[in-house]
Amino acid sequence: MPERSLFHWWANFNLRLATIGQQRLTERHLAASLNSLLPEGIWSSLPVDVLEYAYRFGFVAPAWTSGFYVFPMAHVLSQVSPNVFSIFRKVFSDFASTEDRNVELQIPLDVAVESCFSTLTARNAHILKVREGLPPYQRMTLEQLGSYYGCTRERIRQIEARSWRRIWHPSRSSLLAPSLLAEIMKRQGSLIFDTEQEITTYICFVAKCLRIPFARTKLGNHVALGVSDPIHPYLDRELNIAETIDPNIVAEELDGTSLHYLAGDDLYRIAEPVVELKYSRLNRAEKVYLALRDIGKPAHYSEVAETFNSLFPDDPMLERNVHAVLSRCADPNLEQFGIVWVRIKGTYALKEHGYERPNLGIHEAVAKIVEEKYAETGRPVHVSVIGTELGRDKRLVDPASFAFATGANERLEQVIKDYFIPKSLDQENTSQATANDLDGVLRQFRATYSE
Repeated sequence: MPERSLFHWWANFNLRLATIGQQRLTERHLAASLNSLLPEGIWSSLPVDVLEYAYRFGFVAPAWTSGFYVFPMAHVLSQVSPNVFSIFRKVFSDFASTEDRNVELQIPLDVAVESCFSTLTARNAHILKVREGLPPYQRMTLEQLGSYYGCTRERIRQIEARSWRRIWHPSRSSLLAPSLLAEIMKRQGSLIFDTEQEITTYICFVAKCLRIPFARTKLGNHVALGVSDPIHPYLDRELNIAETIDPNIVAEELDGTSLHYLAGDDLYRIAEPVVELKYSRLNRAEKVYLALRDIGKPAHYSEVAETFNSLFPDDPMLERNVHAVLSRCADPNLEQFGIVWVRIKGTYALKEHGYERPNLGIHEAVAKIVEEKYAETGRPVHVSVIGTELGRDKRLVDPASFAFATGANERLEQVIKDYFIPKSLDQENTSQATANDLDGVLRQFRATYSE
């Protein structure tokens, strides 16, 4: 397909989406729309080359959520006046008709902005430039400009308002719209601009001239084009610990808000400073939790300390301090952040990973399993069955503790090697584990685990 036809199709598609206020489509709906490019048949999946061409000019971008595509340019077009909309339509037509659709050929944005001041007096142009912070000027208040020109702040406000009325004349739109469109194309549809870059000041000024809303994000040095609310409600609420550490989670939730028209990369750029701020406000208990969560399984406090210091090198902790935090958080009356002790010395796990603090000690748990299995089957219970049943509850057992809990359990009787039955009540009251019994269990344990 000729490049000119492809450009024309994507441009018109964005104009149509802007007209109906649609800035997001599923992959299936986009594929169905693209089938109009084929004289016969349909595409079984989205054509990669056609999409990549559209990415190049910012006509479409992948959404954060898989299976969706967004149209940020259509969102901008949906917010302009009918006069500006017709100008954008003509600009698209001019782009499509040229042999070389290189957006660098357009009038630079700063040159287009300067042409807007041609009908203003030098003083009025200076006041407007200073108020908007256009290079090379720094922003000044009405009071400061009043002192500079020897008049009242109200007089400066009147001059500024009159200058804007001239700038907003429809004739200015034809000068500014092409350059703004070219900037969006060059950024492949991104609507997030860095305030530390000089070009962003011009973009904000042009957006104001064309009555396109824009807002500074609450966090980070960014300006979001097409966003009317300067402080998104999501950024005001407290994030939980899981969200705090992961910008992907923040971006995913932003994708479900009124910012759903932004490309996935733009949402991530907004999410990053949110996470950085929350990250900087973590206390040490929260950081210890994150270290344990990063390990992803039960861990000794020494391993947690090692992970902690790799995640937070600017705030190192000693092993004993990490142990103290884990012990405090795992208190049965608190269990802060879902941290639990798994009844192995110095070893902790998280409830979110399926671990619980055992209600019974290892001896009581083993005896209960043997009693239940023996009552169920009427047969002696093998040690492997006991271990399996303990594991069903994600219970971690130290091998030495397990050996003593089976071989030296006052409530169990070993009938043959590795097979146990419950003791009767009379046997339990009259039999006690002797030192020789314990020595035998220890020798068996050593022989088993030294092989």
